[in-house]
Amino acid sequence: MATAQAAPIAATRPAAGWRSVVVDGRCLQHPDFADRGIGRYTAGFLTSLAEAAPSVAITVVLDDSLPAVRAGALAASINTQYRADLDLAHNRDALHGAIVLDPAPMTHEPSFLDPAAIATGARRMAIVYDFIPAEAPSVYLADAERVVAYTERLDRLARFDSLLCISQSVANDCPTYLGRTRAAIDVLPLPAVAVASEQHPIAQLPADFVFAAVGADRRKNLPGAVAALAGLAQLGWGGDLVILSHMPDEHRRELNALAEACRLDPTRVHVVAGLEDEEVAWLYAQARAVLVPSFSEGLSLPVLEAADAGCPVVASDIAPHRELLGASEPLCDPRRPSTFARQLAHVLEHPAPTVHRQRSAIDRLRHERDVVSLAAQLVG
Repeated sequence: MATAQAAPIAATRPAAGWRSVVVDGRCLQHPDFADRGIGRYTAGFLTSLAEAAPSVAITVVLDDSLPAVRAGALAASINTQYRADLDLAHNRDALHGAIVLDPAPMTHEPSFLDPAAIATGARRMAIVYDFIPAEAPSVYLADAERVVAYTERLDRLARFDSLLCISQSVANDCPTYLGRTRAAIDVLPLPAVAVASEQHPIAQLPADFVFAAVGADRRKNLPGAVAALAGLAQLGWGGDLVILSHMPDEHRRELNALAEACRLDPTRVHVVAGLEDEEVAWLYAQARAVLVPSFSEGLSLPVLEAADAGCPVVASDIAPHRELLGASEPLCDPRRPSTFARQLAHVLEHPAPTVHRQRSAIDRLRHERDVVSLAAQLVG
C-alpha cells in the first residue's frame, strides 16, 4: 500500500532572513566531479558565500559511502562544517528557515535532502552549469534511455525555488530548455578560483609550452588544440603542448595518431593528470599561454584561473568566453585551428597587453556581480 506523503510547504522567507545554508556535498566527494569543474565551482562559490555572509551557518552534508572531501577543496571557515551524521528523517528542524542548495542537480541522482526540504518549506536552490546535452543531443543523448533520464532531470530542475546560473548565457538558455518555471533565475558571481600560492614543478615537462584546457570530451576540442600547435610550429614556434586530462591509454594512442596526421611530432604533446593544486599553479605560472578551444561551455574556469595567474588566454569564440573576456577580445573560430595558431603567435609576442586587457575585463565582471550583494539577496 502506498505511504501517504506530507504536502509540500511553500518556501516562505523567514522574517529574519535565511540564516543557514544546507548543501548536498556529494559533488565535493565524488571522484568524477570533485577535482573538475562542478566540484571546483561549488567549492569556490561556497568559499565566496562564507566570506560574504559570515553570520550564515553553512552545513555541507556528506554521503559516507563516498570518499572524504579532499583537503583544501573548500576553504576552512568558522561558519562552515561538514556532516555525515545529519539524520533529516528524524531531525527536520535542521531545515526550518534554511536554504537547501543542490550544487549538481543534473549529474547526480535526486538529492537526499529533497524530501525533507520539500516537507519543511526550506528554500530549494540549484546551481545550473549548462544545457550542453540538449544543445548536442547526437553526442550526449544518443539513445532513448539517456533522453528520458535527461528530460526527467530538466523537469525536476524546473521545480526548484531558485536557479543560480553560472553565467548569463546559461541564464538566457533557461526558458528555452526549462519552459515556464516558477523558479527565480539569478546569475552567480564569478567564483573564487585563484590557483594555489605555492608551486611544485612537474618533472619531465618542457621549459617552453602552451597549456591546453582540453580533454576527451568532444566539446573540449582536443583535435583543435593539437592542430593549433601544429599550425604554430609551422609559423616557427618551437615549444610544446601540455594537456591536463584524465586520458586512458586508448585515447593517448588516438592523440599520437592525431598529432602525426597534423604533421606534428607526438613527443611535443604531453598529457598530465592527477595533479595537486600546487602543480596546477606551476602549470599556469610557467605556461606561455593557455589555450581554451571549446565548442561549448557553461562558463570556463581555465579562463578565470589563467587570468588570475597572469597567463594570457587564447579562447574560442563562444558566448561564455565573450561574457568573460569582453566583446572586443579577439576570439577564435573553434572550427578553424589556424585562427588559434595565428592568435597564439600574436599573444606569445605580446603577452603583457593581453594579460592586462583580459584581467581588466574579468575584474569588471567581478565588480558587476558582487558576491556580497547576492549573499544579501539570498540570505537577508
